[in-house]
Amino acid sequence: MHVAAGALLSIWPAVAQPPEKEDVKNPVAGKAEAVSAGRRLFLESCSGCHGAEAEGGRGPNLARSDRVRGVTNRQLFSTVRDGVKGGDMPPSHLPDEQVWQILAYLRDLTATAFESSVPGDIHAGGELFSGKAGCSGCHSIRGRGGFLGPDLSNIGRTRSFPQESLLDPDAQITEGYRGVTVTTNSGAKIAGVTRDNSNYAIDILDAHGNLHLLLKQNLREVVFQKSSLMPHDYAKRLSGPETQNVLAFLGRQSMRDVAAPLSPPAAPTAVTQADYDLIRQSPGQDWLTYAGDYAGHRHSPLSEVTRDNVSSLVPKWVYHVEKASHLEVTPLVYEGVMYVSNSNEVDALDARTGRRIWIWRDEQSKLAEVNRGLAILGDRLFSVTSDAYLAAINRKTGGTLWQKEYADTKRGQSATMAPLAVEDRVIVGVAGGDGGTRGFVAAFSAATGEELWRFWTVPVKGAPGAESWGSLGPEWGGAATWLSGTYDPDLKLLYWCTGNPWPDFYGGQRQGDNLYSDSLIALDVRTGKLKWYFQFTPHDTHDWDAQAWPVLVDLPWQGRTRKLVLHANRNGYFYVLDRTNGQFLRATPYVQSLNWTKGIDDQGRPNPAPERDPTPSGNRTCPSVRGASNWMSPSYSPRTGLLYVPTLEQCDTYTSSAKEPEPMKNFAGTGAESIPKEPGKFFLRALDPRTGGKRWEYPMTGPATMWAGVVSTAGGVVFFGDDDGQLVALDEETGRHLWHFYMGQLLTASPITYRVDGKQYVSIASATDIFTFGLFEPSISVPLVPEREEP
Repeated sequence: MHVAAGALLSIWPAVAQPPEKEDVKNPVAGKAEAVSAGRRLFLESCSGCHGAEAEGGRGPNLARSDRVRGVTNRQLFSTVRDGVKGGDMPPSHLPDEQVWQILAYLRDLTATAFESSVPGDIHAGGELFSGKAGCSGCHSIRGRGGFLGPDLSNIGRTRSFPQESLLDPDAQITEGYRGVTVTTNSGAKIAGVTRDNSNYAIDILDAHGNLHLLLKQNLREVVFQKSSLMPHDYAKRLSGPETQNVLAFLGRQSMRDVAAPLSPPAAPTAVTQADYDLIRQSPGQDWLTYAGDYAGHRHSPLSEVTRDNVSSLVPKWVYHVEKASHLEVTPLVYEGVMYVSNSNEVDALDARTGRRIWIWRDEQSKLAEVNRGLAILGDRLFSVTSDAYLAAINRKTGGTLWQKEYADTKRGQSATMAPLAVEDRVIVGVAGGDGGTRGFVAAFSAATGEELWRFWTVPVKGAPGAESWGSLGPEWGGAATWLSGTYDPDLKLLYWCTGNPWPDFYGGQRQGDNLYSDSLIALDVRTGKLKWYFQFTPHDTHDWDAQAWPVLVDLPWQGRTRKLVLHANRNGYFYVLDRTNGQFLRATPYVQSLNWTKGIDDQGRPNPAPERDPTPSGNRTCPSVRGASNWMSPSYSPRTGLLYVPTLEQCDTYTSSAKEPEPMKNFAGTGAESIPKEPGKFFLRALDPRTGGKRWEYPMTGPATMWAGVVSTAGGVVFFGDDDGQLVALDEETGRHLWHFYMGQLLTASPITYRVDGKQYVSIASATDIFTFGLFEPSISVPLVPEREEP
């Protein structure tokens, strides 16, 4: 079978579509004799185009190929046996048994070490790794080991297996791990490995795990090590069986599976009080939580950029996130490094230049949801994968410390949120409520990943609130928790908002208030016990999640200072509550288009207008299904005492159906549609929590499709993404326009601001890129720094 160039490529588009039938099993899979026979057949029939080792020629590379891994047995068998109609690949005319043998060989080529079970004594290999072989001096596994070599925590799940590196270290030096020594202009020397290098800057990780972000203008000389840092004497240091044992040990390193034990086992690094205090004192010059601080203010004390000079902002750098489709991330910044998350991915960047330092990817996740951000605590970053694994990552190296599956994708659960790191634990929620899956908030040990507690937002049968769900069973109901919360360190209370009940638009099977959907819940951070709750929209039939985070403020109220929580809800009301006990204080409409209720009583309970409920024929109801606001971030300025809220004026036609609910079947009880000749319009509104009124508003031109948030600063400037794809700066007091920059695409993220080397920057994600701005500076000439290799 001679396959012409590109022939097998024609089967790859089919991978994106679900197979028409359940995949078939290869009858000779895993049999050594079949793999051997398949190799002989491949050499005879396929190597003319694909190469003797299947590494490509006129035809594509099939060795270690993600393309082959992603194709079903049925699709691959059909292509090899029948060829490609209209393409260059003819039918093979081989018996089915021989086709299966070729497929067994191709699968063996593309299998990871973990899947193919590398032979050898795993436990002996672990002892060698930490002892005689000396690997742990440079390489780290689950947080134990050195920094000068690649992290090997998941090496068994990659197809870059280290056998070649052991035998010939200089054959290929892994990118980001080339030895280097630099001399500064003052004569100091810094040695380590090169994480990134350009004509203008170099980033070095030293043997102690310290990251040095160096501008070339401050260097006298750069000397690279010509050979690999790997020892070159393994052939003498280790016997053949010992080498095989080390490979067997490495082949079992997989963060998502039962990994080979370390010898001795790694002790988890404790989280210190200083790590936690750093976040309590934020934001400062960094940006350390999704909301900037625990209170959810999204306000920065930085004042280098002011109302007077903001017009001098210019782009400083742009970073393209390779696998992104559209970014919703709020980056974190700490010690000059920016951390950006995407679906199943984290990128660490030099926050001054935008150059990448390292990248972390979870290649095992089968889902690709959006990802809104990260948490940081000490030397750890925390990220969720789309298929609901919580990962702890070394923030200096990008190495994996641990991973924990915390939700069930088979029940429609997924993860998109930024975790919240509090004290010695990490708090997460779950997405998937619109498919019926039950929501929860859970806490995990930051050091080990051990689950500490879990609070379910749909009560189990017999628990308080279960009676509010009618005949709908406790296993379903929605009330997802897909947006990060806020935290009061003094009260030790977490404040988390919950999603809509399910089915979204029909409540016939869930008669009652449907606790704790569309609510603000206050949880004891130590135990997860519910302290109090407030439900904004009981028995919601309009899909009005409460997913806009609660903002914590201390303000004078009726003659005394009270601990308050502010919430501009999707249902169109701006709420003020006492955050110590959940007492309702006030609710004020903050949109003009509001007709679903006849008012709010003195306990905060709405009086719904029945004629605005969804019906089979449809009813015009305001706000729209996107809400008066949504998950796009508001900002509270302690300087002005105002809450800046992206606000949408729009109505929809809501329809419903009495069809029996079907979990995980995209059943919502029907839905909502926009109304012709009633286009929506976005505003940025400055709300005064002391009065409930609007201080000013800034109208936006655009199609009413944006999802961008706000950040305010001590320079008197409010930054936000508008509905036309502009990053805009306004005067915090008056809403007067000060500056704008056209991004040219829909904005679906919130801006941040930070300072490095005394310079303030403003960043925002836009489509697939991170844009960063700073005040204009005249360009300076940077002479090329002498670079050489060691002899």
